[in-house]
Amino acid sequence: MPSFNLGYVLDFLSDLATNNDRAWFAKHKATHERGRSIFEGFIDDLIHRLSTFDDDLTGLTAKDCVMRIYRDIRFSRDKTPYKTWMAALIASGGKRSGRFGGTAFT
Repeated sequence: MPSFNLGYVLDFLSDLATNNDRAWFAKHKATHERGRSIFEGFIDDLIHRLSTFDDDLTGLTAKDCVMRIYRDIRFSRDKTPYKTWMAALIASGGKRSGRFGGTAFT
């Protein structure tokens, strides 16, 4: 069973919650990319395990499933630019499948 340093991801997200602005994020872009890479590795492993009993997930990758960190703030009172969580929708076709059935991981 692979090991994923999800603590690193949670530490980054905790820091982001405290410093949710573009200047801070730009300075910590490399930290975000490493955290996203760890999260994507975890999701790839999860997809692989789920595909052993769900053939619809065969060929699906984390990049197909992981949501972006940027928030749509156009119509929101909360103008913080970044989500303070990482999420993935594991379903046939990934996050853009239009299906309601799947496994959501946040």
